[in-house]
Amino acid sequence: QAYYEIFLQMNYTGPEISPSILIPLIDDNVTSKTFNLLECDGYYTYPLLELPQVLYISRVILSTLTFPNYYTWRFGIVLDSNGTINRPIRLNDQRVLEISQYTSWFNARAIIIHLRTLQQQSYSHIPTLMKESNDSFDISIDKYSNTFINRELLAQLWLEKGLSHHHFQYKDKGKELFVKAQRIAGLTVEMTGALGRRTKYQQVDIAQLYLQASSQLINQKTNYNNNVDKSNQ
Repeated sequence: QAYYEIFLQMNYTGPEISPSILIPLIDDNVTSKTFNLLECDGYYTYPLLELPQVLYISRVILSTLTFPNYYTWRFGIVLDSNGTINRPIRLNDQRVLEISQYTSWFNARAIIIHLRTLQQQSYSHIPTLMKESNDSFDISIDKYSNTFINRELLAQLWLEKGLSHHHFQYKDKGKELFVKAQRIAGLTVEMTGALGRRTKYQQVDIAQLYLQASSQLINQKTNYNNNVDKSNQ
């Protein structure tokens, strides 16, 4: 997870990381070789990425922990006799590793970042990452659905899976998952109009478009916090 977050900070979010901290990771030869290692389904990453090796390290670790019995993305996908898409099996003993319940979730996130570094990003061009992404999200959703009730995290998972379909340009499939996340969160939205002023400089009320949103999760948190406050009095 640390390598994954370093890559995000270096290439997306900032702030800039002190070069003294990155010295052990900086190696031009390793960087050039990593561009080839991140290749998937014949497509390569953009050559201007900073420290792609930390993304590669995080992908290998998270993917191996999540799917210890399967090869990584570099081995592509295979079709069985029924035409079902599968990932090639590395171990036949179905080894199971004791991992954090968040590992598969972070693996799914790292896959999307990996996808966004490639020169092609649609599911038709990168089916291997699409398969691994769906499997990772499904593992996480299954854990949060069956092990304990946490509607907020479960709604967030469905939301992120829908966003992953958007990044894979998977038709309109993401919209279905957004609706599912909305239902789990108990989110209701309503568009309405009202007179009002947007800035302090406006002298008269004008028509404004308002979006009213409410969530059962927020109401549940408020009630829970109120009960805790009362019990501590």
